[in-house]
Amino acid sequence: MTVSAALPYDAIEHIRLDGTELIRLVSNADPTLSVPNCPGWSLSELPFHVARGWNYWAGVLSAGITSRNDVREIPEIERSPDHARLVDALFDAHVRLCDALHATDASMRVWTWTGSTQRVPWVARRMTHETMVHLRDAGQAIGLDFEFAAEVAADGIDEWLTWFAAGERAEGEKKFAGTVKLKCTDSELLPGHGEWFVSAMKEPKATFTRANRKGDAAIRGHGPRYFDVAVATKQQHRDHRRRSGGTKISSLHRSHVTQVARRISESDPQINDFGLTNAVGHPAKRQLASAPQLRH
Repeated sequence: MTVSAALPYDAIEHIRLDGTELIRLVSNADPTLSVPNCPGWSLSELPFHVARGWNYWAGVLSAGITSRNDVREIPEIERSPDHARLVDALFDAHVRLCDALHATDASMRVWTWTGSTQRVPWVARRMTHETMVHLRDAGQAIGLDFEFAAEVAADGIDEWLTWFAAGERAEGEKKFAGTVKLKCTDSELLPGHGEWFVSAMKEPKATFTRANRKGDAAIRGHGPRYFDVAVATKQQHRDHRRRSGGTKISSLHRSHVTQVARRISESDPQINDFGLTNAVGHPAKRQLASAPQLRH
């Protein structure tokens, strides 16, 4: 699925503003601070990780890369032991990405990891959410709590459903059963935004429609908080893959929307504004297995 419709926000402007704030935070903070959502990471790890991503997609856009083989030609960012130099590399990569997004025709198709080329707005959307996620990571390391715009968070959920929510199941893992209605209750969302009916999580992609339709279970609540949960499932999947040496294994959180329901059904103060109900309106049974701690 491609980004076929105009996004309800200015993606490039969000990348510019959130990226600038991220650079400011990591420039002034103690680089030894731990990043809560990324166990084992300090603030010295974050700028290098983000700079690599920004630099990578700036290279794809600038060169108009359409083949996976050509991706290897993108210059790598050198990892300096000096934090100030890492921040400089982060700044330079941010400038390159913003410049490339502004200069590239939105209709141009480029290589992506989706298995097919995508138009430039796909990259802008991906980098909007990647930048927002890591701004949140930096803020939490310092003790700041960011509240992101509902329309951007809702689109992040949509992106998660489109590209990340379903994956290979681990051996012995049960298949997804039933349907789930997801709804963001934020009043500022445009009509038709922030609602999904998920009918299947068959790998490699979820099957869903953007519609207000009753499911076997319903999850309703504040969009930015739900986006936090979706991001955490995606981050844990990356952690599983790193620890497994890249082996194709399933993340229990990533594979099934029911895992999100499990987390929301617990008394987590960050997401307890959600209501989890079954199709007939009764509180969902809390006999669902407790989800492990979400982590990067």
